[in-house]
Amino acid sequence: MNLFETLGSILNEGCESTIVTRKLPDGRLVNVVSFRNNNVKDKAAEYIQPFTVTGTPQELDDSFAFVLRVPLEKTQGLLSSMEEYEKSLALAEKNRKEALDKKAAEKKAADAAAKKAEKKAAKTAEQLAMTPALEFGDDSEDETEKPEPEQDDLPE
Repeated sequence: MNLFETLGSILNEGCESTIVTRKLPDGRLVNVVSFRNNNVKDKAAEYIQPFTVTGTPQELDDSFAFVLRVPLEKTQGLLSSMEEYEKSLALAEKNRKEALDKKAAEKKAADAAAKKAEKKAAKTAEQLAMTPALEFGDDSEDETEKPEPEQDDLPE
């Protein structure tokens, strides 16, 4: 497989690789390959060490893409996991904020309902205070003295 076919099959959107090549005095080439994902904001991604491949131009032509595949796949997997983790953190933060906003809205609604009920109770108390009291007779039985029947009125 060719180098660019290998890179094309490994790289995801937002990912990039950088290859720096230096020629040694003996004619061999040292290639330093770094790999990053522009979607990952975590500083830990900056500490991923570059991969180094050294060989003659012929050796590199024959096997560079093959040798590069495994380290790049592993790095790509790590960076993809970091990207997914960051997305899940962002989603969790969004959900937390929504929950806090919902809780605040519920508290505000409950406070408004309590205040409304308090005003209604105060108004009802005020209306009751302004309503004149009605006087009714005493329902208790009065013990009034009944005239004693006279002796003349008694049946014989």
